[in-house]
Amino acid sequence: MKKITFISCSLLALGALYFIGIEKAGQLFKPTAAASATLPRGSSPIGTSADKAHTQGVAPAAQQSLLSSVMKSAQSGRILEGPFQLEKTMFEDVTAKWGEPEQTFSANGISYASYLKGHHTIIGYNKGMQVVDIQLFDPRFSSIQETEVIQTLGQPASTQDLSGLITYTYPVDDGDRLLVSMEQPANAPAKVVTSIRLLSPVGMRNIMAIGSNLELAEGTRYLATQGKVLGSDSPVGQTVFETVEKEWGPPYASKTSQGITYASYPLQGIVIGYNKGMQIVEERSYDLRLRELTRSEIKKVYGEPKETRTFGDQIIDVYPLSDRYEVKMVYARPTSQKPDPHVDHMNVLYPKGFVNLMLQ
Repeated sequence: MKKITFISCSLLALGALYFIGIEKAGQLFKPTAAASATLPRGSSPIGTSADKAHTQGVAPAAQQSLLSSVMKSAQSGRILEGPFQLEKTMFEDVTAKWGEPEQTFSANGISYASYLKGHHTIIGYNKGMQVVDIQLFDPRFSSIQETEVIQTLGQPASTQDLSGLITYTYPVDDGDRLLVSMEQPANAPAKVVTSIRLLSPVGMRNIMAIGSNLELAEGTRYLATQGKVLGSDSPVGQTVFETVEKEWGPPYASKTSQGITYASYPLQGIVIGYNKGMQIVEERSYDLRLRELTRSEIKKVYGEPKETRTFGDQIIDVYPLSDRYEVKMVYARPTSQKPDPHVDHMNVLYPKGFVNLMLQ
């Protein structure tokens, strides 16, 4: 099987930038371990709290109109009145109009340029310099609540929850995706929109050395045999959590369940589970590319699962790869409308690490 090289993914959680003030946002893009430092909850991308935005007020009709305008503009490859068009704008056009970015970073072969201070925007472009990802932190968004998103845009094609950062995904013409990220600020009655992102999976994927969906599925299996998931170079059972902290900084959030501590890194789209001996025993990947894969495509590569579990509205297919590693593929429960669900996320586990240290 052809070996496929993957680069660490932080694309899913660019919306997490909402949690920091714009003055702090640039710190995320410095090429140091601090670049992925803790993301404090409750601050807005432009230094204006969600509560203040609600006080200033945008009438429900105006909120719905704004969201309708977002979707309409997305169909032409833009977000609202943004001057740049997905897949048709080159990054040199961005710098010609807006100048050099405040900060830059890269993930999965995509380069990202921060224009948060001047334009509340992050621009992603591929190796051909083509703009393939636009994320906007418009101050008006923070007055839009979750219910208004659903009322205006409808039920999302998929939903993802990473440490309280909720992302709704809506398909747009030509295969593009509109992602609406939301979080519930402290003392707020409901989730509010933090950012809206428009991306081209095709433009992002062509430069990742990935061909078909089956090749991508084969790539996930190849990584899993090494104890890895998409987005992480730290194999389970072989790495201590301190190694991750040195590279990525402190986690955004942590919680402990049955002796295992789970550390969330939204910017990387990864959750790390480690035992009391600090040994990493589980990794969960929320890499966006996984969501292109269907259950039937996974089965063509992994075969039939050893068992299938049900958890809430999800199903989990379990695949022991050896006596060392186990893979869990997580999907929404199949329905008559969607009998072949797409991957929500995948887990790679080192089962011996749970047994040996979990209760010590």
